Amino acid sequence: MPTLSKELPPYTGPYRVGAIDIEAPCDGRLVHAATYLHDGEAAFQLDTVLFTVYYPADADAPSTKPRHRWLLEPARLRGEGFARFVNISNWVVDRIFAFFLWALVGSIRIPADVDVPLRDPDASGSVSDARSRFGSSRLDVSSASTEHLLGTHLERANDSGGSTIRYPVVVFSHGMAASRTDYTQLCGELASRGYIVAAIEHRDGSGPGSVVRRGGGRQGTVLPTDIHTHGHGHGHIHRHKRVRSMRNVLHFSSHHLQHSPPLDKEALQRAQLAFRQAEMEETVRVLRMLNAGGGHSVFRHNSRGEGTHLAGWRGRLDIERMVLAGHSYGATGALRACAPPEDPTPPSDSASQSASASASTPASTSQSTPSIPTIPAVPPRPIRPLPIAGCIALDPGKASGPLNADIPVPLLIIHSHSWSRKISLFMGRPHFDVVRDLALACLRRTGAAWFMTSLGTSHPSCTDAPIIQPLILGWATGATIEAREGVLQYVRRIQEFIDYVIVGERWGLLAKGVTHEAYREEVLVPWKKFYGPRDWKKDWQIHVAPEDEAERRSRSASGRGTGVGKAVSVGGGIGERGDDFELGEMRPVSTIEGSSGYGDVEVDLGHRRSI
Repeated sequence: MPTLSKELPPYTGPYRVGAIDIEAPCDGRLVHAATYLHDGEAAFQLDTVLFTVYYPADADAPSTKPRHRWLLEPARLRGEGFARFVNISNWVVDRIFAFFLWALVGSIRIPADVDVPLRDPDASGSVSDARSRFGSSRLDVSSASTEHLLGTHLERANDSGGSTIRYPVVVFSHGMAASRTDYTQLCGELASRGYIVAAIEHRDGSGPGSVVRRGGGRQGTVLPTDIHTHGHGHGHIHRHKRVRSMRNVLHFSSHHLQHSPPLDKEALQRAQLAFRQAEMEETVRVLRMLNAGGGHSVFRHNSRGEGTHLAGWRGRLDIERMVLAGHSYGATGALRACAPPEDPTPPSDSASQSASASASTPASTSQSTPSIPTIPAVPPRPIRPLPIAGCIALDPGKASGPLNADIPVPLLIIHSHSWSRKISLFMGRPHFDVVRDLALACLRRTGAAWFMTSLGTSHPSCTDAPIIQPLILGWATGATIEAREGVLQYVRRIQEFIDYVIVGERWGLLAKGVTHEAYREEVLVPWKKFYGPRDWKKDWQIHVAPEDEAERRSRSASGRGTGVGKAVSVGGGIGERGDDFELGEMRPVSTIEGSSGYGDVEVDLGHRRSI
């Protein structure tokens, strides 16, 4: 047991949770030309992708491997990375940081069994067991015990006639100064409820530190950089190259890099987000291999030595309806990765000038556009198409550059209490207003977007940190919600959203309409006193949502038509609460930046229009 911290609690869902670290070789693509100042090596070359996959595990299979440590090793590397974040890195300080990290959390283990078989979703009794344990009511959105009729998303997703039930898949991107192990409660809770979550370890310089293991950890080993699956999962390997077997990636800023012209803060962010997109694409590639029967090949080339049962994952993933999620910097990256992909064909020399000019113009969804430069003026778009069916953004970044507003899929944005309460200027406007406009733009385009605030929470509430150090984090962040309940609040909303993406049914909080057009501090105390302890209004404010289901049914019965929503007030005062508008066409753009109203987004509100 840790002496200075709390142990991570077991997960609360009905399914046992498994965890596998996968580090897979990539094609070695150079995402950006910047190099490290100290050794001249490429800073943004993608040699491998590392992620932990959390999944519902076989209830009876024995686990022969120790559970993963929460503190990624080596602790010295993490200590040096955090020292760099506060600009006091040196030999002595790095080791002091490492010592305190180990003393605080060095003995904590993640409560997931390592490298056990995936649970068979067709196993008899799986759905009935979930019903008996979690109840059948979908009406009480505040109760952890009746929050979801577990197993329904597996049953309903299979109604189309397929013979195999597949697990929904979430790809998760961590925030700045974080790593994949900072969100083990969020990811594991989802896995315990029947979802597969791939938590990526980003090596873009935004985390404290990570070890890249290439070629199985032997110096000069030949690295397979391109694996293609044929037949029953036998891998064919092409384009080998000799590389250093291991290297450390620490947190870095622009002064650790060399590039012509020198990178400023904004250019570095664009390079990092482009690298994160590439890592997301590679993660999806590996997951597709697993689903196609390439699990044995993934296991053979996994430098982490885990995945002995991955061959049994064939056909078990709902791979074409993935949900992309992220927190803070990761939320910004997830939003950007949802943009329609660019044409990967490089432009000819004669077209290079037009390609450069096109970087400042939103890409059309109906035709291909030339490739964009390495550091474009607008958020980078995916080079390879991703099978994204929904996007979840938890506290999208306040200092991570423009937010992509070209979201063609259902969207869930959750602000922590502290994120909504603190007024921050973002691209010349209040950050809350920019995010609300983004959500409303997506609502107009897709008919399915939600933006809400989780009351009593703080920015780290969706991470493990408040659970491990509740007193310190509660005092430092001002969070008033119990730490574990804070995570579960996020889990419930994410469940409801993924269910909607897969099944098409709104329930829980997602069936409610707008309660607050803007965040309102003054309603917290009266509501907490007036409403009962299980009423959802004490925990949530909903700022953007489709029309309340009850109101929609009433409107439809009265003959006023379907597809009508409630407009919320936005930056310039347009669309007061209660104005009717039809869910029609709009002109999407790549970013929502600082301006009144919608900036460059044109939205038809019937008799009102803002450009």
